[in-house]
Parts: sequence; C-alpha cells; structure tokens
Amino acid sequence: MINKINDLCKKYYSNIVDIRHKLHRNPEIGYAEFKTSKLAADTLTNICICRNCIG
Repeated sequence: MINKINDLCKKYYSNIVDIRHKLHRNPEIGYAEFKTSKLAADTLTNICICRNCIG
C-alpha cells in the first residue's frame, strides 16, 4: 500500500505543485472560493476521484 501511495505522489507531484501555484496567485475571500472550488472539483474529476467515478 505504501508503495502505491509513493507511486501516486510521484505521478501527480508536478500537477499538485501547479495547482498550489494557481491557488496562491489567485486568492479568494473566505466563503467565496468559487474558482478554488471549481479547480478542486475539476482536478479530482480529471483523475477520477469523485463521487460519480467511485460509484
């Protein structure tokens, strides 16, 4: 299991860093994080980690 986690971390590392940079370049006011929420939802959907993908 730990090997699988390490492999996934290596696979998505650069994507995660890119997302972090986008979030820090475009801060949003608390409780009004619409772009942040969309970015998170789109990212999770693209890697198939979402309610619809898991079933």
